[in-house]
Amino acid sequence: MSDLPIKMIPLFVAKEMEHAETSSYERIEAYSADFEEWKDVKESPKTDLFSITYTSGTTNRPKGVAHRSETIFGNARHFNHTFGLESKHRYFHVMPMSYMAGMLNTLFCPYMCGGSIVIQDAFSAASPLTFWQPVIQHQANTFWFSPSMLASLVKLDRDPQGASYAQEHIQTIFVGTAPLSLTLRHAFEEKYRIQLSESYGLSELLIISANINKLPEKSVGKVLSGIEVRIVDEEGSICSRGTEGEIQICTPYRMQGYIDPKDSTPDLCAADDWYLTGDVGKLDSDDNLFIVSRKKDLIIRGGINVSPQAVEEILLQHDAIDQVAVIGLPHDFLGEEVVAAIKLKSKYHLAETENILKQWCKERLNATSRPTKYVVVDGLPRNLNGKVEKDKLRASLVLTAPQQTQ
Repeated sequence: MSDLPIKMIPLFVAKEMEHAETSSYERIEAYSADFEEWKDVKESPKTDLFSITYTSGTTNRPKGVAHRSETIFGNARHFNHTFGLESKHRYFHVMPMSYMAGMLNTLFCPYMCGGSIVIQDAFSAASPLTFWQPVIQHQANTFWFSPSMLASLVKLDRDPQGASYAQEHIQTIFVGTAPLSLTLRHAFEEKYRIQLSESYGLSELLIISANINKLPEKSVGKVLSGIEVRIVDEEGSICSRGTEGEIQICTPYRMQGYIDPKDSTPDLCAADDWYLTGDVGKLDSDDNLFIVSRKKDLIIRGGINVSPQAVEEILLQHDAIDQVAVIGLPHDFLGEEVVAAIKLKSKYHLAETENILKQWCKERLNATSRPTKYVVVDGLPRNLNGKVEKDKLRASLVLTAPQQTQ
């Protein structure tokens, strides 16, 4: 893999530098100057197993995803080249390193562009209270966030330096790991006056696309060159532009396979096969990719598909809603009913709000997509990547939600 050099770059941990006599920036520059030249890591066979990371397990047990060195570094280099990432980019790393996003996006991408990385503790509920202090101290300008991280900053960040620093110094904020609602996107961009770039990827296939050119708001951008995407209906036919179906992908950055728990080896898969993502989406006439929902999360009510993400988007636009997850629960007649698990903002109560929400949805959703039940929750179960664990939520609500018979 001589065409995929791995380069040593400045890597520094924020906590270790908090009490330094010299400024962190000065120490970083001095550290960088110690390297007279970049040095390539010794070549290794392209088929060498490089990493094993686990899927988030939101719908099934987590699976061990095995990648070769050429897929990891090839995808990082391709992404950097496409979006102009280079040595001037200093990443602020708060993603959990136990998942692919915390490795590829915020470690290997900066490695491959010769950038630098500030490693901070993984983002937590307390992070927004002091978030900008290490960012400003270490002059970070490039970020990867999950939507739940953005929501925490919008709600809890009270540091006046945040917005001014973002406008003056931040070059790029990528968002991934879960769908980004328009409501949250607009709230963040209004507060910090900087555009978000939503991305799409999978642990099995790595980064597929990102939207950084003010493409349609709900789009996750254009697919990286060399990666093929097709939209397929239930019968296996290719969908026309604008028609929703399952997203299938053929990419040179496909995983080597899932790790077999019996012998800890990957079950090899062909790189040129079409991978069935389980995501429902569409392509428009300009090749912009849109994600509609997870196929497993689709609600089939009376034989008609309902996108939970579309319903969630509408509910999040109402002032009363803090968090929402829409799921399907068993129904004797319709097969499934649409149930909204909601966390209300502090001044709202379901008794006074439920009818208002029903009217809100009536004016904005077709009859099939409107929730038939609203359940108030203290919070939504999420994994480390911020994804809602809908299986856990569904299991808890099945115990408390009686079936409807009419």
